Amino acid sequence: MQETIRIDKYLSQLQLVSRRDAKKFFRDERVMINGYIERDHGFHVIDGDTITIDDDLEFSVAQSVTVLLNKPVGYVCSELDEGTHKSYKHLLEDCIYAPMLKIAGRLDQDTTGLVIATSDGAFNHRLTSPKSGKEKEYKVTCEKEVPDTDLLRLEKGVSIDDYVTRSAKVVRIDTHSFYLTLVEGKYHQVKKMCEAIDNTCIALERIRIAGWNIDDLQPGERKFIDQSDLFDIR
Repeated sequence: MQETIRIDKYLSQLQLVSRRDAKKFFRDERVMINGYIERDHGFHVIDGDTITIDDDLEFSVAQSVTVLLNKPVGYVCSELDEGTHKSYKHLLEDCIYAPMLKIAGRLDQDTTGLVIATSDGAFNHRLTSPKSGKEKEYKVTCEKEVPDTDLLRLEKGVSIDDYVTRSAKVVRIDTHSFYLTLVEGKYHQVKKMCEAIDNTCIALERIRIAGWNIDDLQPGERKFIDQSDLFDIR
């Protein structure tokens, strides 16, 4: 049996109408469900139902939504702007489901690449829990050349903030760049790992989270994940 949700609660989650104002909103016949005017603000809907508001805005009910997003430089992974840096939510302004979404794994404003935004709290926890061991892969570019000996140090683990990083996967790209795969996410970890080998990270891009790759997703672009795939994260 499909899970249902009250229509007034769902529209409130989307910040389209408050629960307090919903009764009048429906009484004024502003909402249609599957092509029929609905006057009951307590009516229950299921995924796939079509909602139309004011004969203008039309969308499908989706109680659980997850989005892959390629975050450009200058955006922060917080719900609100931070100084001159815009929230990632600006990249989702045309997405009706944006108010429901929360970031699962942050990136610094100067780090680009893959982030996942989801309304599924359980999935968010499975993906970000320190015990989850989910892989995150980065493309790292350093200021100075990185010798093989330093790549080996990164692979085995280096000391940052009185903590020794766990074993990592390292694949060289060129003299200054390499792919780094981690199963942990300490604060500014990649940058601090570069400092630990007496180098400086000058460009950092996350290209994979668990089984999801950035592929051909351009900066600022997004794509939705099929909810059935959330139970098959690697």
